[in-house]
Amino acid sequence: EINVSMEMDAIGIEEVVAIGYGTLSKKDLTGAVSIVNVEQLSEISSVSVMQNLQGSVSGLNVGAVDRAGEDPLLSIRGQNTLSSDAGSNAPLIVVDGIIYRGSMVDLNVADIESIDILKDISSAAIYGSQASNGVILVTTKKGDDSTKPVINYSGSYSLQVPSNKLEPMSGNELEEFLYDVYWENGGRIGPDYLEKNPDFQVSDILSSGEAIENYRNGNETDWWGMLTGNGYINKHNLSLQGKNSNLSYYTSVGFTDVQGFLENDNYKKFNYRINLDAKVNDYFNFGIESFLTSSDYSGVEPDLHSAFTTFPWEPLFDEEGNYTLYPRSSQLNPFLVIAQDDSDKRFNLSGNLYADIKVPGINGLKYRINFSQNY
Repeated sequence: EINVSMEMDAIGIEEVVAIGYGTLSKKDLTGAVSIVNVEQLSEISSVSVMQNLQGSVSGLNVGAVDRAGEDPLLSIRGQNTLSSDAGSNAPLIVVDGIIYRGSMVDLNVADIESIDILKDISSAAIYGSQASNGVILVTTKKGDDSTKPVINYSGSYSLQVPSNKLEPMSGNELEEFLYDVYWENGGRIGPDYLEKNPDFQVSDILSSGEAIENYRNGNETDWWGMLTGNGYINKHNLSLQGKNSNLSYYTSVGFTDVQGFLENDNYKKFNYRINLDAKVNDYFNFGIESFLTSSDYSGVEPDLHSAFTTFPWEPLFDEEGNYTLYPRSSQLNPFLVIAQDDSDKRFNLSGNLYADIKVPGINGLKYRINFSQNY
């Protein structure tokens, strides 16, 4: 016999939650709120902070991404409108108290101090009707309580390997399959069309002399293998933070390099952040919260349909050593697609200037004025 008794234990009610107009103890806050464990997020090697939240917060739906550097679609507690527009179901993003309209992938995960998610419609009391789909509050790091400068470095290198790859047939497999595909054209004979027709030639359905020659000689082009491969994520972050009686500061620089599963599915970004808070006197503070992200999405990805359906005997190059234009009928050579010159570089500069003014003679009352700009 095992006798078990359970005791009540309230966990996390003393945690402080960031809300629209300051902070509040979790036990005093009405409505559903999730506090994200940011330390655990830093252990996940992904590009966007929203990808890190996938599966970690109840009620938050984070979609999949199929391109390096892409932002996933977000929704809190499912689709809340009748519109089919995905953007109309997205939650409101607030970074350091300012509504943020930019790409979440531009935020450096290493710069984030806390993430709080307001799920109820009660958040509309703070942010209005645009918060009807919930609010994600992101607070970035500031200077810590140490009087000496603190330097932090983090780096990671991870591999991206598909868990379940769908691969095209090899030459031998495809040859057998073509007898079934062209059964009406003489590929199969017999009362049940199960016997191979010895008079049917696979070379008769190939579109070029080079393909016929490659088929007869057993030469194959691994289109799929040459256009795909294991990817990686390489990340490095360096920060400096500190605080004294009059100045609190946090500065950081980060670098992210991503190679996806497909050839040319590349993404690189540099992150720079400066958070400063200066105390002029007992009644007046001012500061800045700003970041710059430089991203490079250059490169055209191959056409997967062509790479998957082009016969392995079709030639990659012509007799002059150039890429064949159409290896099979009207399907453009995927290597010509990725050979295009493509420059897609983006810059995101965001800054928030603020001033805190304490009202003399009224303890606990202060006014904050903000000016934010995004370029």
